[in-house]
Amino acid sequence: MSHAISLSFALVALASTTGCWTDQEAVTGAVWSDNDVGQAYIELYYEQKNIPMGNLGTRNYQHRVMLQGPDGSGREQLFPLQDGQNGSDFYYLHQEGYVLMDVMVGTMAYWKVIQLADGSMRQVHSHDYTTMGTCPVREVLPSPDGRTLALIEGELGVDVPTVPGTEGACAGGTLSIDFIDSSTLQVQASYEVEVTGAPERMWTRAGKLHVWDEAGQSWRIDPTGPVAAAIPACIWPRTSSSPMSSAGVLIEPGTINDPVVVVNRPVDNCW
Repeated sequence: MSHAISLSFALVALASTTGCWTDQEAVTGAVWSDNDVGQAYIELYYEQKNIPMGNLGTRNYQHRVMLQGPDGSGREQLFPLQDGQNGSDFYYLHQEGYVLMDVMVGTMAYWKVIQLADGSMRQVHSHDYTTMGTCPVREVLPSPDGRTLALIEGELGVDVPTVPGTEGACAGGTLSIDFIDSSTLQVQASYEVEVTGAPERMWTRAGKLHVWDEAGQSWRIDPTGPVAAAIPACIWPRTSSSPMSSAGVLIEPGTINDPVVVVNRPVDNCW
């Protein structure tokens, strides 16, 4: 066999094991505005490597937030493509004039308020994921009227697993809650609660933040501090901007060309 043929076989073999990077696109995080006058979603662009054995990884994430009317009209970008990929927090507070979201760039996560008027961004909070423990809590949740941001964070302990070789469940820990003015981004008040197991949290329609844990402990966060209170009867949506409108119309992400899709299934519209 000639050296040329040997080299050709080697290149084919290398290509079959290393794969190649291909451009990908997706839509994530479709939500209604707090007053149901519009919808927001995220366009995500990245590169993905595939080989016959499966996906090797992704890289070079970019994203942008898109706005549109409930019927898909008036579609426009809130800001041009930015580096990073979106996290799980995404809210469209039309009445207060901003979108709130978290973005992951490398090992860092940034929570940002983006102004509807000009697309300018202000940072609410940041965190390095390499310093997080096994059971972290990190979230910024806007009040129903959009005037207050609740920064909720903590590092929970981990129970010893009952089965060797398995992960233990999240145990108790201190949960800190900062109330932040969405206009000035200044902390207005700070609170702490001791939770047992993974916590849940939500704003009620009346504008009260509730926090509860797996053990059934539950608090309403009042200006004077945490007060024992019943777990809300309606626990989703967790604030006024969500995939469900006040009329009970549920949406989900579609494709770049058809970005917002109405979900035709019954939903419990208790918000």
